[in-house]
Amino acid sequence: LTRLERLLSERNRLLSMPRPDPLWLNALEDDLAGTAMAVATARVDYLDRLRSVMDATPDDGFPRAQVTWTGYLEDQIGQAPSLQIEQNYRAVLADTRARDAAVGATTLGPHRADLDVIYKAKAMPAAHCSTGEQKALLFALFLAHARLVRNEVGDSPIVLLDEVTAHLDPT
Repeated sequence: LTRLERLLSERNRLLSMPRPDPLWLNALEDDLAGTAMAVATARVDYLDRLRSVMDATPDDGFPRAQVTWTGYLEDQIGQAPSLQIEQNYRAVLADTRARDAAVGATTLGPHRADLDVIYKAKAMPAAHCSTGEQKALLFALFLAHARLVRNEVGDSPIVLLDEVTAHLDPT
């Protein structure tokens, strides 16, 4: 992620120059596409592992969440070979140079991806849930992550939370 942020910043800086060197931009965008693909793939992989833990968790009283990444690269993972997705992203970066220069930002990539959370029982996006439901969904995801860490590392993480129940609905 740090490398991705640095590459995005460098690309944006280059695009802000009056006449950026196209060879430099090509090399930078080549590195950026590979790094972006690695980040997007790692996110999708993590979410797959988290979902498997959530599906295997017995009912613990917290709402079940359906979670997905949505984003330019994330939407394509599993639909095409990774190398093809990376090459397409590299071409898109080259094609959007003028637009990105005008807005001062790279407009497509994993830095623009969203984590979509749905409250399964209500088939409702978390954004439309009550504050208590949103916090319960967040806590359920947090607990699922702790279970994932336990499963993959072998030890349960120590979790310190301050006044969690003060932020949840009574049930």
